[in-house]
Amino acid sequence: MTRDELAKAEEICDTMISKRLNVYSSNVSLSYAKTIQGVRAVFGEAYPDPVRVVSIGVPVTSLVADPEKGYGKTTSVEFCGGTHVLNTKHIGVLVIVSEEAISKGVRRIIALTGHEAERAQKEALRLDNEVNELIQFVNKSISLSQNNNVTDDFNINRQISNLSELVSRAVISQHHRENLREKLFEAKKLLDARDKASRTATTSKVLEEARLLGETLSNSPSNYIIHVFDAQSNTKIMNSAIKEIERICPNKAVMVISSDLISKKLTVLCQVPKVSDILNLKA
Repeated sequence: MTRDELAKAEEICDTMISKRLNVYSSNVSLSYAKTIQGVRAVFGEAYPDPVRVVSIGVPVTSLVADPEKGYGKTTSVEFCGGTHVLNTKHIGVLVIVSEEAISKGVRRIIALTGHEAERAQKEALRLDNEVNELIQFVNKSISLSQNNNVTDDFNINRQISNLSELVSRAVISQHHRENLREKLFEAKKLLDARDKASRTATTSKVLEEARLLGETLSNSPSNYIIHVFDAQSNTKIMNSAIKEIERICPNKAVMVISSDLISKKLTVLCQVPKVSDILNLKA
């Protein structure tokens, strides 16, 4: 079932619960019970004769008296030997917490009622508030600055990951869970887009810095260049910087260094030109 279908199913159940409908049951001849229009039965199930007919809101006697009137199309009428409440008001609240495949062509819905359903609703509301607060923080962070703060974004991404895990484990309605997942996914997309833009800007900045460095030191008597770049230990960006310096200074050995404040890691890349073999230099 889709998210909207699950929400609609809960809505229908809530409507029937609020109407405080009586639940009727009675044993009926199997052959006659099968003639009731709209009756629900499990395909392939072997039912006893007589079979127990359960109806919500419509007395079984009315169904038997006029089986072709179609009561089963407007309310729930089924063959069932299980335990039922006497009135829909006794259900209190119904929350569908799971909808899944159990075999080919067969899916199962798991729902909570009563106090357990109320707890699920409260938990969903708590998570909804927590997710909305995080999304507001993400939107504010993005609107205030086009350049991302690496530490802040790392922490926000970790919060999104932790909250996503809580939502996945939480006992809440399935359609509410999917709504929360979508909100968190959209927040992650915003951060990813800003991170991509930031990496592009960092690449341009580092390459320009490498070009200026190469031009400045191209006539230097030194046979090597060592430089620290603010590339957040991104090896792809650092390698591009080395190639840019090499393009301008092909006969110089190059060492570039960059640090990552998040992982507290220092990255060093080196490149030695072939002419450096004479000087016994090795990368």
